[in-house]
Amino acid sequence: MKKQIVFIAVFCIILSACGDPYQQKITPPLTPAQAEKLATKLPEADKDIFLRWAKRSATGEKYGGEGSVSVVKDAIVTQQIFEARQADAYEQEKSERSKAEKIAKEEQANLELQRQQLVSRAEHRRKVHERIVEAIDGKFLSYSLKPQFDHYNRPIGNYWVFVIEFKNKTNKEIIGLAGYVTIEDAFGVNLGSYPLRLETSLKDQKPQETPLIMDFNRNDKFHLAMRESQRLTIRWFFESLVFRDGTRIDDSTIEQWSVPAKSKTS
Repeated sequence: MKKQIVFIAVFCIILSACGDPYQQKITPPLTPAQAEKLATKLPEADKDIFLRWAKRSATGEKYGGEGSVSVVKDAIVTQQIFEARQADAYEQEKSERSKAEKIAKEEQANLELQRQQLVSRAEHRRKVHERIVEAIDGKFLSYSLKPQFDHYNRPIGNYWVFVIEFKNKTNKEIIGLAGYVTIEDAFGVNLGSYPLRLETSLKDQKPQETPLIMDFNRNDKFHLAMRESQRLTIRWFFESLVFRDGTRIDDSTIEQWSVPAKSKTS
């Protein structure tokens, strides 16, 4: 009986010496050997968490407001908070990245839609021009820069005169033509595009010379280049043509002027 009492007393002393592994005192940072030694007394899940804390502690990495660590349990709780914050930050970053990607895709889709609309619009305008060209011919004949005078016959500037020959190719009288003319120098360099608006009678399919007048702007670098050029040429782009009977070829009526496709024969 006496021996049994001694045995129980010795066992209690050993248990007390071992103590609670979570309450083991520590002074960060720990060496890898110290961390491993403390971790061997912990369950596997907490062991991994503790070792991750020890590794982070050795590098000095901390989150804002991280408290001090004095025992193993503190280290484990601190690491759990750190990893929870990391997970939250990752999810937030993931969410923000997803939103940014969504916005980028929407912007790309809008840009593509705008591009397609521009292409469609350009194609539509090209069809209008082609239909008008089927109705009228234009030929650039000559150009000149003439002096401009006031009521007292004093020179006040200059103006351009571009002479173009138009020919009505239809059997209906044309009374209006609008679009743009692009002026180029001898090298084909674009010296500006200018509105074209002509209200004159073109009928009987006879060529008719028509002067186009444009004021000379001495503050416009393109006008100055036009004056210095040895030869100017003109290209035109038509947007509207009006017949005497009120019908017209333009953006709103292009479909009715489209040439129907030829039917296929079997």
